Amino acid sequence: MNLSQEQWEYLKDLNDDIWVAYSYIGIPIQIVMIIYKILYPIYWQEVKRMEQFPSLLQDKLIRPFIFYGPIYYLFDIIIKVGSGKAFASACSMSFFSHHLITLLFLPFAVYSKHVPWFFISTALFHAILLCFKHSYLQYIYLVAVLLYHYGILQPPFRNLIQFKLLNIGTILLYLTIIALWLNGCSH
Repeated sequence: MNLSQEQWEYLKDLNDDIWVAYSYIGIPIQIVMIIYKILYPIYWQEVKRMEQFPSLLQDKLIRPFIFYGPIYYLFDIIIKVGSGKAFASACSMSFFSHHLITLLFLPFAVYSKHVPWFFISTALFHAILLCFKHSYLQYIYLVAVLLYHYGILQPPFRNLIQFKLLNIGTILLYLTIIALWLNGCSH
């Protein structure tokens, strides 16, 4: 695409504005769903294959409020590459790699048949971080990511291929988070 820099900036701002608005809408729903899933847990320790997870109403209800992530990251990557800003600085390269890895691995979580509370908590605190830009929220988000990572390493998740792939993606994301931190990057 042969767009001007202003057009690329417009597309970036539009994509970001949609992502933030989507995040604002999803926050209350995600809070309710996390509370529900914690108060009424499902004991899935006996599950050996993904197909054995029950198809639950709450998993279907949360999906519209978490599905947009991969779509946002796809557009973000296209815009960054198209505008020539993907590799303009250490921070832009770190964000680009963070978003690329997220795009590759996030669908394993977001489009999963079963959506555990620790998936939703990561989405929730990411949304809060986007909507309320306070630096201390990054630490709360990091705790949510660590809880999510701990969750996928527990049975039965750790034995299922999609969660093994998520584990690899999460480790790669830690590397990009470290790069963002070392370079003093902020969103």
